[in-house]
Order: sequence, then C-alpha cells, then structure tokens
Amino acid sequence: MGLILKYFLEINKFNLLYSLIIFLMFSNIKYFFISFGSFGTFVGFVNFNYFHGNQYYLYYNLGYTKIKLILISWLFNVSISIILYYLLKI
Repeated sequence: MGLILKYFLEINKFNLLYSLIIFLMFSNIKYFFISFGSFGTFVGFVNFNYFHGNQYYLYYNLGYTKIKLILISWLFNVSISIILYYLLKI
C-alpha cells in the first residue's frame, strides 16, 4: 500500500499545480475540484510518464501494472474531489 501512496502523491504534485492554475484563472472553487478529479489527473499521468517513466518498471516488478496504478489514483482523486466539494459547499 505504501507504493500506491507514493505513486498517488507523485501524480498529484502535477495535478495540484494544474488545478491551482485553473482555480486562479476562473476564481471558482468548483473548477478546481472538477479539474482535480478529471483532466488534472490526466495531466499528472502525462507528466509522471515524462519525468519518472522508468519507475513503472519498479511498480511492475512488485506486481502493480500501469493500468491498476492509474485506476486507483483516478478513483482516489474523483472520490476526494466529490467529498471535498460537498463539504465545502455547505
């Protein structure tokens, strides 16, 4: 589980930066959460693949496929976005 958390944090470094830029452009927190849960996650995957692409061999050798890592991270991001959106909406 520690490796999945490491991958999740690596992906979200780029995702948070991109989502923050979107938030600053539109000044609406709703767009931050939409970006964080959807397109920002894709930007995180692309950047991780570009900067840390060789690490996928490590994950694969430990039994985690690229698809499994991407799906788990995407599900976490969507869940976090939905929960935080409704908590801050109140």
